Amino acid sequence: MIESLELIKYDANVRRAMQEEYWAEVDEAMWESQVEELTLQNKNLYNQNATLTSEVVNLSSENMTLSRQIFELQQRLKQAGIELPST
Repeated sequence: MIESLELIKYDANVRRAMQEEYWAEVDEAMWESQVEELTLQNKNLYNQNATLTSEVVNLSSENMTLSRQIFELQQRLKQAGIELPST
């Protein structure tokens, strides 16, 4: 082991190779961390999109119900002889 440490101490090529290996591991860990973070952000955006889509569908359904109710009221008023001015 001491010989290995002395080789590292005095041999620039071995030292450089070890440094490159170390930084490659650091870069890989950073990359994995970024991938995990982006995956989590993507999951959150997907869930937000699903929620917003559901809300839009609900609002569309409510809008259709209100439109139908307005139409029915207009028809009843018309049957009663009351005309509303067109808008």
